[in-house]
Amino acid sequence: GAQVGLLVQASTWNAVTDSYIAGGTSYGAHLTSQSDNNTVTRSTVVVDAAGIPAVYLNGASSTSLRHVYARGASALSAAVATNTVVESSLLVATAAAGDALSMAGPSVGLSLASSTLQAPAGGRGLALAEGFAGTVSVGSAVVTGAGTGVEVATGTAGFALAFDSVTFRGLAAGATALRFLGGTV
Repeated sequence: GAQVGLLVQASTWNAVTDSYIAGGTSYGAHLTSQSDNNTVTRSTVVVDAAGIPAVYLNGASSTSLRHVYARGASALSAAVATNTVVESSLLVATAAAGDALSMAGPSVGLSLASSTLQAPAGGRGLALAEGFAGTVSVGSAVVTGAGTGVEVATGTAGFALAFDSVTFRGLAAGATALRFLGGTV
């Protein structure tokens, strides 16, 4: 079967601190539905398998990553997540078209603060897919290496985007710092 470094399934209020979490043939950390209010702090989460994100959220709510180094094909990928917090962290995508941080609709709410998003020339630093809802707050963030720094698709009614001090440093040649795919923000 798949080798997951950390699986949090239907479990709440867990704290993982000062840990090295490595995925074998699957995710480094996988938080599933009914996994609420979980925190990973001062830890490293890595996956070397092709096409596999280091951290994968699928139905998790109020997940916090603080002082985390995450490295994988995509560093943090959320299929469905609510009120995700990433603070003082380094998210590194390694796949040619990998995303440092991607949130799919119908995810709701993201707070990204004092963190660095690193992706390759064919990847994206931050990607918000169509159908995203709630408020996305980004402050004191650095996006580096990516071909697209931030890509925002059409959100749902009530979607809000708040950027404060986002630095695009060393993006790929010909890169786009901000790409809006349509709709109203």
